[in-house]
Amino acid sequence: CTSLTNPFGVTGAIWGTPGSPISVSPGDQNVPLTVTLLFSGPCTSPQTNYELSLAEATNPTPFTGPNGITQPKDIGLNITPNTIVTETFYLNINKSATTGITYYVPMVIQYANNTESSVITQLTQVPIALYGPVQLSFSTGTTNLVAGEVNNVTITITNSGSAASGPVATTVSAPASVTLLNQMA
Repeated sequence: CTSLTNPFGVTGAIWGTPGSPISVSPGDQNVPLTVTLLFSGPCTSPQTNYELSLAEATNPTPFTGPNGITQPKDIGLNITPNTIVTETFYLNINKSATTGITYYVPMVIQYANNTESSVITQLTQVPIALYGPVQLSFSTGTTNLVAGEVNNVTITITNSGSAASGPVATTVSAPASVTLLNQMA
């Protein structure tokens, strides 16, 4: 790896942690942002420093790290070629943040190279989408059930928030006198 090869490529960024994405809104504090990178190598890096430059973005970002830090850092150890690396930063979102847009935050990656004695710096950008909250509501119309027959009950799920939701898992329960033929169509 050399300073010209740029072995780290950002493949995505989500609010939350791997497997547990969350919906965030302006004013939220200490929320995890997980950045996923592919380290293509060919070297091995015994230590890598990841730094988000929140104050250096083209448009100032509405994010800060804990205690107002504008350059939150994390360290990864023993990274081998063709490895997916996830780094989680905890950010505060300003109450006046604009939702519905994607912010591009510079990331500075400094890594040691096992084949050279120097530390190499790579600059890249992390796309951070800020869509706002998910606001789900569940409703059903009045349904007159006829005993001994199959009755259809329609349940409506509405998202009035500014962020996409999903997957939404639902279950339906009924009193002992009612038999459920299927849970959800």
